[in-house]
Amino acid sequence: MAKMTKIEKGERKEFLAEIRAAGGDVFTFGDSRVTVAIVPGIPNSERVRTVQAAVAICSEGDKFKRKRGELIAADRLLMGQSVPMQVGDADSFYDLAQEMAFTVSR
Repeated sequence: MAKMTKIEKGERKEFLAEIRAAGGDVFTFGDSRVTVAIVPGIPNSERVRTVQAAVAICSEGDKFKRKRGELIAADRLLMGQSVPMQVGDADSFYDLAQEMAFTVSR
């Protein structure tokens, strides 16, 4: 995969800022070649019950690049290419992302 362009680098920064401003985050799992972006169903909610999650999976033939995965997963999340999921609380975002990465990398 080609290096990221200046435009892609700028978009990645914007997307990550928007996700974090909504109380979400992006998690990368290099071993499984998966990146997961998650935001609360209700942005910055005190009590998180549902989230929206999007996944980017790196093909076996491509070199895994963390920043490219973050760009793809964040773009999918912000464009509505995500799935709703139930979650216990905001502290479990990492656990949820890790479980999704394990599931999709099988």
